[in-house]
Amino acid sequence: MRLEEEDGSYLSPYHFLEQAKKTRLYEKLTKIMIQKSFAYLHDKGVAFSLNLNVRDILSVSVKECLYDAIRTYGCGDRVILEIVESEGIDNFEEMSFFIQEAKALGCRIAIDDFGTGYSNFSYLARLKIDYIKIDGSLIQEIDTDPTKEMTVETIVSFAHKMGYKIVAEFVDKETVQAKLERLNVDFSQGYLFSKPHRVIEL
Repeated sequence: MRLEEEDGSYLSPYHFLEQAKKTRLYEKLTKIMIQKSFAYLHDKGVAFSLNLNVRDILSVSVKECLYDAIRTYGCGDRVILEIVESEGIDNFEEMSFFIQEAKALGCRIAIDDFGTGYSNFSYLARLKIDYIKIDGSLIQEIDTDPTKEMTVETIVSFAHKMGYKIVAEFVDKETVQAKLERLNVDFSQGYLFSKPHRVIEL
């Protein structure tokens, strides 16, 4: 999601999403992105991800919008729902029920930004997820910081024992990628592989 400025440049969501959350616009923006993402990607033959926070998951109208899109386009098996972990996951019953419903529609589930302030392993053992995405704050400088390396190694070991796949975020150097490969991280994403280079108007 981007906002186009008068000069033709684009403003990243970092600059406006927090303000949108303080108004009724946030839920509307979320549903617009869900609808446009499915409309654009449903016939592209690729898997695609949607980021959802706890607020989205607790919203009846957002969930209805998401489920309607999955049923309408019939591509749930290519959808990965990334739950943003950095905002805290406290309501386990609601979260578990949402994951159960989404999986029944064919979706896979990822915990995004793992390794930020609220992280713990206890809820991961209770949620039926598919991926853990390790936050970039732990990945950057993992090639030179032994503490970060040890932390990531612990997360990877736990995840693999639970049957989860690991995704490393913010990979921007060959030396970082080499370290991740030695730690048996399953997937990497970041500027090392591709930078955002254009905006598609949906």
